Amino acid sequence: MPDLIDQMKWRYACKKFTGEVIPEEKIARIIEAARLTPSSMGLQPYCLLLIEDKETISKLLPVAYNQSQLINCSHLIVLCAKSEVDSEYIDTYIKQVASDRDVSIESLEAYRQSILRTLSYKSGTDIPCWITNQVYLLLGAMIVACAVEEVDSCPMEGFNSFQLDEVLGLNKKGLKSIVLLPVGVRDVDNDPFCKVVKVRKLQSEFCIQKL
Repeated sequence: MPDLIDQMKWRYACKKFTGEVIPEEKIARIIEAARLTPSSMGLQPYCLLLIEDKETISKLLPVAYNQSQLINCSHLIVLCAKSEVDSEYIDTYIKQVASDRDVSIESLEAYRQSILRTLSYKSGTDIPCWITNQVYLLLGAMIVACAVEEVDSCPMEGFNSFQLDEVLGLNKKGLKSIVLLPVGVRDVDNDPFCKVVKVRKLQSEFCIQKL
């Protein structure tokens, strides 16, 4: 396994890709790492949309203000939030827990009530923010997974989510796009950002050990 620190030093937010297609086994491991990412109460109030069709990606280019990251990427991953997490969604999750852990649904009632109670404490505006926070936990894990697989990526918030949702029909699926993650192979000849020094805080400034 590659050294994690070395891979994190290797990665950067790639601005230009070569168009080379990433092997499916690498994409599959990145998606699996995303699936295994922790989420609040295990609810995973999100999903991924994996797009490799160039025609579809080209339709999204104007929505992303014609940014170069979408040009020649191997795959475009759209990280989507659930529009809502209702009791039906929670019940479905509880049924999966019971099945996967081979326990009765009745034995999970206290856990179910705890989830419902926790969500009830959040206001109507808090819930979308909470779901979005879960999506960003997912994004962080995927960026690390890409680095481990030596797959270049670039997290993107610069797009019109309303237009993108309309183009992809996400509203009909109860989803909302939060962030884009194009992945591919860096174009070392045309992307000057791959050659610049990574700038980060000193560790002594980043991690406060004494207050």
